Parts: sequence; C-alpha cells; structure tokens
Amino acid sequence: MSSWRNLVLDKITVEESQLVIVCDPDGLLQEENLLLSLREKGYNVILYDDPVAFRYIYESEYRQKWDKGEETKTRILLLNKNRDQKMIPYDILQRGSVVSIGIHHIFPKLSYTIVEKVEKSYYEELYAAHEKYDEEPLGDRETKKFILERVYSIVLQSVKTDKDLFKMLFRIHYKKVEIPDILAEYLMNALRTMPALRKWELETLFDREKFFQLLQGKWHDFLVALSSGIKVEIPFDEREIRGYIEDLFLEGVLSPVEVPEYSGLPLWTHVGITVDPFKDTKKRLKKLLIRIEKEVEKASKYRDWQEIARLWAEGLYFRYRLGWEIPEDLAHFTEVHKKIELLFKKWLLTNFGTLCYLPYRPAPVMVHHIPHYIASEVKEKIALIVIDGLALDQWRVIREELDGFLLEEHVVYSWVPTLTFTSRRSLFAGDSPHYFATMSSSTNDEPHWVKFWQDKNYSAEKIYYKRGIKLIDPGEVDEIVCDPKKTILGLVVNTVDDFMHSAQMGTFEMHQKVRIWVQQGYFNQLIDELLDRGFDVYISSDHGNVYATGRGTPREGVLVEKKGNRARIYGELDFLMKTAHKFPSVVWPEEYFTPGYSVLLADGLSAFARDGEKVVAHGGISLEEVLVPFIRVRRGG
Repeated sequence: MSSWRNLVLDKITVEESQLVIVCDPDGLLQEENLLLSLREKGYNVILYDDPVAFRYIYESEYRQKWDKGEETKTRILLLNKNRDQKMIPYDILQRGSVVSIGIHHIFPKLSYTIVEKVEKSYYEELYAAHEKYDEEPLGDRETKKFILERVYSIVLQSVKTDKDLFKMLFRIHYKKVEIPDILAEYLMNALRTMPALRKWELETLFDREKFFQLLQGKWHDFLVALSSGIKVEIPFDEREIRGYIEDLFLEGVLSPVEVPEYSGLPLWTHVGITVDPFKDTKKRLKKLLIRIEKEVEKASKYRDWQEIARLWAEGLYFRYRLGWEIPEDLAHFTEVHKKIELLFKKWLLTNFGTLCYLPYRPAPVMVHHIPHYIASEVKEKIALIVIDGLALDQWRVIREELDGFLLEEHVVYSWVPTLTFTSRRSLFAGDSPHYFATMSSSTNDEPHWVKFWQDKNYSAEKIYYKRGIKLIDPGEVDEIVCDPKKTILGLVVNTVDDFMHSAQMGTFEMHQKVRIWVQQGYFNQLIDELLDRGFDVYISSDHGNVYATGRGTPREGVLVEKKGNRARIYGELDFLMKTAHKFPSVVWPEEYFTPGYSVLLADGLSAFARDGEKVVAHGGISLEEVLVPFIRVRRGG
C-alpha cells in the first residue's frame, strides 16, 4: 500500500530546480521520515521563518556558487508555512519552483479542522483507514468518531464499565498516546453519558500526570484491601491492567510502597512493594537492562531514543543507589552502556539534521524549540530555569526530592557539540547555531533571550535574565522574585555544572552532590515562590554530561579554536584531520554546525584527557550528553 508520504514526495521531487519553494501551511514536511527522505534525495530543507537568517545561508552557501555556474552538494527546499508565496522575496521566486501541499490533498474525505489537530506520527494509520473508506465525505463529528476508532482504537460503545475505562486509560497514558484536545473533549462528553462512569472526574483521569498520581495514592489502598478481600474502585488486578503494572514500577513512573504483610499477596503485586531496598534495586536494574537492550536494538526514530534515554537514566539511578563499586553481577550494565553509545552514535550521525525542523508541539524536540513552545502557551508570566549541565539521571535524583508538584516530563535533544556556548545559546535564542555568524565563547545569553521575547511583542522591562545562580542562599530567591514588573524570566543555575568540573568519583559523586544540594539548598523554595506568584514554571538543561576515560591529550596550540575533554573545534578541516587519525574520535558532519568550523568529538566513552584519567565531561554525542530533561511544573502532588 502506498504511503501518504509518497504523495508529498512525488509533488516535490518532480521539480528539477536547484531551489524548490514548498507552501506547506499544515507542516506536512515537518515529519521525521519525510525529512530524512528529502535529505537522502539531496535536499537541504530550510524553514522560512526568519528572512534574515535564510538570506545569510542562501547568499553565503548557494547563490554565489550558482551564479558562477558551480555545483553545490545539496539543493534547497525552502519550507514556507504560509498558504501563499507573497512572503517570499521576488528574486527567490524567480529562481525557484513553487509547490503547494496540504492536508486536503491527502485526506479529502475527512474534516480538515479535525485532521489538522492530529499529530503527524499517526498519519500512517489514518491514511490507511482513509484509503479503505469509500463513502461520502465526513463532517466534524463523524471525523472525530472515525479517527478515534481507526487511529486510536477507541470504540465508544465498548467503554461502559470501570474496567473498560481504566483499560483504555492505562493504554493511553502508558504508551503516551497523543490525543488532541478536540478529540479528548468529544470522548469525555460521550463517556459522561454512561451511567456507570458518571462518578469519575474525567478531566483528572485524562491528565497523564494526575492519573499516575491517583494510581500512586490508590496502590497502597489496593494492597491493603486485597489482603482483606475487599474490592476497590481502580481494577489493578484486571488481567490487561496487570500487564502495565510491572512496567510502570520498573520505569519509575510509580514507586513501590511498604505494607505490613505482603507474603499472602499475589506474586504480581510484589514489584510494587518495598521489601529489601538493596535486593529490590538489583532486581529492578537487572530487568531494566534487559528491557533497554531490546529497545536499543530496534530503535529507529527520535522518540525511540527519547524513551531509551529516560529508561537509561532510571538505570543509572538504580545502579548508583547500589554504591560506588560495581558488583560482578552488574557487568551486563557496562555491556549495555557500550551498545547504547555505539548504536546511538550511528543513528545520530544520520538523523541529527532532521531534528531541528520537527514541530515544537505537542512537545519540543530540541532545546531551541523550548522558548517557541513556551511562547505558544500564551501565559502572562513564565519562568524558564536552565540547570547548566544537568543530565537526565541527575534530574531523576532531583525529582525524588521534590514534593508538592505535578511534573510534566519530556526529553529533548541538545545541539552538538554539547557545549554551553553552542547549546545554551540556541536554547535562549530559540534558534539553530547555523544562524550564529560567529562562534563566540561568551556564556551571557541575555541579548538572545531579550531579542526572542521582544520579537514576540513583549516589552524589555518585562524580560529578565540572570546567570550564575547557585541556590545555596535564600537571598538568591528573593532577588529573583522581588521585581513584580519582570514577568518573563530566564534563569541559569550553575551549581550542577560546578559539581561536574570538580567531580573525582564520577556519576556516583554527581548523584550524591545533587541530592544534598536539593535537600539543603533553595531549589524547592524557588519553584514554590514562582508558582505562588502565578508563574508558569519550566525546568530544562542545555546539555548533559558523561563519565569518560582519557585516551590522550592532543597538543595543537593555536591550531584548535576551542578545546575540551569531549569536543574540539577547528577553523580548518585539515587541522582537524591530523588529530582525528591519532585519537579515537568522530568527525561531526559540517552541515550540522556553524558554517566555517569543523568539530572533532571524542568517540564512545573516551575523552581528550590523560590516558586512563577519569573525567565527568560534556561536548560529545553520548546519550547522557545529548538527551536532557524538559519539565513543566504545576502545583499539586
């Protein structure tokens, strides 16, 4: 069966022009597989959202060569998200071919206003169902029902009891099924007509964080009731639901609880019961490593690696709860780690170029998407807390110490090299490093943060930026929240980065220091104060870090522009290649970085440091460095 992607590709690739302008108001091209196919066909996709930035790339890398009759490695596909071409400059239109694509070309029998809300990752199933449908076009209501049944496998007539409802909810929330608000509202309205379901607060049950919070609170009650032979409202013991329970505890979504007597409880419940913390942790880590290894071997999409990164962070958290020394029976841990880094490197080298063009809704994919996502939420007061250098496993440590909050957790990709002046600047600028004319090593991102929000029509007096925050003194919190005029806050907390550069005992030490900092510092207080003042609070990181082993230090003097334990940046490719042959390293593709510079990365878990020296560092492309947390914090819990 043909794919909807083929319809789009056929319209574009029939053009033989060096420059193809695609009017794509529905963002069809911002889909992972389509972007990869276009790259394979020799197109450099450029999103036309900043005319100045586009002109810089076009003039410096393409037009001058084309005017001289020279060939370029790639053709340009200019992605215009408007319905017409009026915004495109005349000289560009004259040089290129124009193509228009839209949802109505692919799904003519379904309501446009409903289909446009469905995430592109579900279009494969929707297209297959649409191709089989040979009746009259559907209106809004019928399209909602059609999509719920054919794409999300939700048949309203089959959801009549508590068991039916919770089987559906466990599947939706565990698998992170993205149901658009317009469909969720239709679904909830239909469920409210079921007499047996009217007792439930459906808005709470359809909120993923609140749903799992409810499960956590009811799990202990269920165990006590089960030992007494009493039935409870949530059917944890339903066969299909039991299949999710072990995974939810294994992945750290739910936490085991203590019960006075567990020996008489069914064996399947023991995964959610604290018996012997040390033995429980070893058992969970063993199962988790088996699960991660299976996931790594079949990973092919950016979401696969986001999920693996989350699971691996949980694995690191478990492993270092066992202590500093690795027991012999945890040798599997090292094997899995090496496999992760090998396969992730292979995937990233091929797919990294597509990530920046993916949409920032329903959640950001890369760090530079974060301010765009926040701005799209249309809130009056926002605070973005960037914890410099925070890895996902260290976020897991922090999360355990936070109390009284609902945490909406996502995983995003950093820019490579995973260095502060690259990835953090992109985060606060909301832009790719491709558009940075110079490679300044300044860590002051205030001008970029201010410009981003001024471009969104916020006045400068409302915008606030502060770096160098430690949160070890209550006076820091007072200083941040004292000015009521400042409603757009960009805050850089440097404490974890300081820990990283002084760590002597690797990840174990990092976890210990981060835990003590959250327990004794003022991170909790900062979040509390911001929420109390009506801020929407977000937490993220510019890059992570990894525990690496030195394989020698290159001695190049002025031949290298920037040097670190995991990344080195050169002004000349020839200089880079001389070093690349002498050390275990990876040459990062030039098209993924600021034009005019070349990047050499330490391979695997190695470092550009004294042979055998252990360092906690960043700059490379390990899973722990590239995938970082993005959290929305709400009151609750």
